[in-house]
Amino acid sequence: MTDLTCPGCGGSDLMQVGLGRKRRCRECGRVWIATNLPDVPTVHRQHSGGRGPKGRSSRAASGVDGLEHLKELALAPQVRQALQRYLDVALANHRVDEADAWTLRALPSTKARKHRRRLFTVNVSNMEVLVAHFDPISGQESGGFILLKKSGAGRAIKGAIGKRDVYPAPYVTAGGEAVVTTFEDLDDLQVMLANPAVQEAARGLCDQLRSTAQVPSLQRQWHVPQFVDWVVGRGSSAQS
Repeated sequence: MTDLTCPGCGGSDLMQVGLGRKRRCRECGRVWIATNLPDVPTVHRQHSGGRGPKGRSSRAASGVDGLEHLKELALAPQVRQALQRYLDVALANHRVDEADAWTLRALPSTKARKHRRRLFTVNVSNMEVLVAHFDPISGQESGGFILLKKSGAGRAIKGAIGKRDVYPAPYVTAGGEAVVTTFEDLDDLQVMLANPAVQEAARGLCDQLRSTAQVPSLQRQWHVPQFVDWVVGRGSSAQS
């Protein structure tokens, strides 16, 4: 179980206080420290260090290395298919603002643990909108999370995601319009993305975020264009 309901009233309308684990219930006002949370989106901030050519080149090399390692995994075909689907559904005309409004990275070290690491991260503006995990020891998938726009689809989105956990996304950028839900594996993600209500909610959030174009400069340096080429079948990267 995770701390996605209020320990006082049992309500699920929660908000994050600051950038840590403190939560406030909007229903009863109770504030507490959540100690059993799932992997949640990371709030990206501008950084002052590592802005020189050496820092940029090392980050670019790290990103390409991550992609090459990902291609060697047995999960690579599922990763490619799932990301193709997400780009088609949520990031229409994605080539227009690639690396400016959205970024993609393979095998980032963010929040990595012995038996849990991120397969990939999709960022739009300064928000992580799609993250998948796997166990680097066993090679097995271990789920992930996706951000959706909570308005617009209304009850349809609730029916589409079923009994999955849903909680507010910890981003000011979305203006309170984003929620986070989870998927069990990449096949489950594909099933979600086949639902029209999920498609509308994913695309609606990405459209809103792309209009702000607030990709932090450091995050832009982590973008791996070769990863996008491989996913969409573009250029020499598509052949490997």
